[in-house]
Amino acid sequence: MVMNKNKKQSNRSTKECSTPKNCQGKKYEAVLWLGGIACWIFVFYLLIGATHKKHSLDKNRVRSKAIVDDFFSIRYTDFFGYHFWVDGKEYQGSGWYYPESDTLSVGDTVIIYYDSTNPDNNKLEREYTW
Repeated sequence: MVMNKNKKQSNRSTKECSTPKNCQGKKYEAVLWLGGIACWIFVFYLLIGATHKKHSLDKNRVRSKAIVDDFFSIRYTDFFGYHFWVDGKEYQGSGWYYPESDTLSVGDTVIIYYDSTNPDNNKLEREYTW
């Protein structure tokens, strides 16, 4: 009697993958689940990273001046680059550029906030939200 149960169980597992089509469907389903889980992990990683950067900038904020050094576009969105110095080391950043209303030129000075523990984490004053 015990043997019959084992036979039924083994027949059942071979039945699920009795044809290549059944096995492909199971594999495809598993890949979709794993891909979905990986996407959610990536989204949470991005959200946590952005929140951590913002919190660190809030906590260690230093106001400073930076010099505009170039203008560029990415997919029809305009930006400008700037650089500043902290303890003799140069750092860079970028911000949104509004051609209709901004009167910035290369060499102009803008106000920024940077993280005293990591000056690479910086924002323009006008883009910084408290």
